[in-house]
Amino acid sequence: MKWVYDKIFGDKIIWGITIFLSLISVLLIYVATDDLAYAFKDGNTLYFVTKHAIILALGLLIVYYVHLIPPHLFSKLGVLLLIVSVPLLLLTLFIGFNVNSADRWLIIPGINLSFQPSDLAKIAIVLYLSRLLVKKPEILKDF
Repeated sequence: MKWVYDKIFGDKIIWGITIFLSLISVLLIYVATDDLAYAFKDGNTLYFVTKHAIILALGLLIVYYVHLIPPHLFSKLGVLLLIVSVPLLLLTLFIGFNVNSADRWLIIPGINLSFQPSDLAKIAIVLYLSRLLVKKPEILKDF
């Protein structure tokens, strides 16, 4: 257990809370999908739990590897994502794909997957504002 503790950088309390909430979510998925399992998966209640646990494990691995990236790279990524997300939002306005009566989706050609550019814009704004506040801290003094 010590080698795990040595490999994790940052606030150990936040890591503990993240892992605790992740484990609780597996239990909640088991309880919440009982009727769904009988309706669609012939009573296999572990199908949804297994699917959630796999996605959760992959997500935690991604979080771990992302936390190893130096913060200055996120600064550059924020600018790039902002430059990319604005044209994608405009493109969605004109050729957005309709899902549930809302034209908020774009389809990625070739792989036929859809995504919402607004989600990319949310990440871009957070990263860019973080960069701005680090480079110009005097902005916070005079709101």
